[in-house]
Amino acid sequence: DGKEHLSQQLLLYRKASLKLLEMLKEKGKVKDKFLFSLSEVYTALLAPEAINDEFKDSPIFKDTYIHHYNHTVVPVGMLKLLASLYSFIGLNRERYGSSIIEGDEIVLAKIIGMEADEITGCSMAHTDILRKKVMKKFKDKIPDNISEENSEGVYLDNWQGEEIQKIIAKYYVRLGARDDADLFRRLDNSAGLREQFIDDLMSAIEKQKNKSILWFNREGVNLNKDSALISLTRRIVPYKKLDIVVEMLKNPAYRERFIKLGISIIVGGRKFDRNEQDYGITQIRTLEKLVEKYPELKKCVAIVLDDARHAGYNIFIAPRIYSSVDATIMLSDIGLEAGPTSPSKGLVNGAAMIATLDG
Repeated sequence: DGKEHLSQQLLLYRKASLKLLEMLKEKGKVKDKFLFSLSEVYTALLAPEAINDEFKDSPIFKDTYIHHYNHTVVPVGMLKLLASLYSFIGLNRERYGSSIIEGDEIVLAKIIGMEADEITGCSMAHTDILRKKVMKKFKDKIPDNISEENSEGVYLDNWQGEEIQKIIAKYYVRLGARDDADLFRRLDNSAGLREQFIDDLMSAIEKQKNKSILWFNREGVNLNKDSALISLTRRIVPYKKLDIVVEMLKNPAYRERFIKLGISIIVGGRKFDRNEQDYGITQIRTLEKLVEKYPELKKCVAIVLDDARHAGYNIFIAPRIYSSVDATIMLSDIGLEAGPTSPSKGLVNGAAMIATLDG
C-alpha cells in the first residue's frame, strides 16, 4: 500500500543524506561532530543507529547529537508504518525489539524518542504539549525552560517583500547599523529619522500590495487594491478551522456586514491530506457555491489552491500573497496548532495577525 512506498522514500532519504554527509566528511568540508536537527517524525530513520545498514556503526556518526524539532501533534503528522514492514525497512531489532510497536503499527515517534538527545516543539505551548501528552514517555529529553524566543520564524530572503528589504537596507547603510537590534535602537534615538523610516516603510508596503494585486488580476484572481486584503491560506484540515469562515459567509447577517466592510479575503492554501479530503472538499465546494450564489462575493473572496481548478498556490505564488496582505488569519482548535508559520510571513511584511493564542 502507500505506506510501503513511503517506507522506501524514507529509506532513500536516509541513505542519500547520510552518504552526502559521509562524502563531505571525507573531503574535510564539515566539522568533527554532527548535530542533527530532525524536523518531524518523518525524519526518524536518519538517526544513524535506527537501521541495520552501512551507516549504523560508522565512526563518522558515533558522537552525533540529535535534536528532534516537532511541528505538529495531529495524527497525520505523527506517522506510523505497518509493523509487517519491520524487516523490509531493516529496523535495528536488537535496539528496539517490540518497544516501537503499537498494535500492527511501527510508531516513528517512539524511534525519535529513543534516539533524540533533545526534543522541542516550535513554540512554548507546543513544547509543553509534547512534554505532557504526546511524548511524555520521553519528557526527560524535553527541556522545561524554553524561552519565549523558541518559536518558528520565516526566511526573510524568501518571504519579505523586495520593496521592504530595499528600505531596511537603505537605513542600514544610512545609520551604519551592525544588526537589526542596532538599527532599531538608532531609529528610536532619532525621532525625525524614526518617523521618516515609518513613512518610507508604509510606502514600500503599499507599493508591494499594488504590484501583487496587479499580478493576481492578470492571473484571473480579482482583488480590489482599495480594500483591506486578508489571507487565510494554510493547509486545509479540520483543526485549522476554515469552516468558521465558510459558516460566517453562509449567515445572511454576517455576510452582509462582511461585504459592506469592503474586505477582500484570499482563502485556500496547500492540498488537504488524503485522510481529511472530505473536510477540505466540503469547505471549498461550499465556498464556491456561495460565491456563485451571491455575485457580490466575487469581488471580495478569492480561492487559491495548488490544483488545476483554481489560481495556483505554491512556493512562488505564496510570497506574492504575504507581501500584499494587510492582515493574516490563524484559527485553530486549542492544543493542536504548533506555530503560526503562515501568518508570520505576513508579519515580516507589515501585516497584522488575527489569531488564536494557540501556537
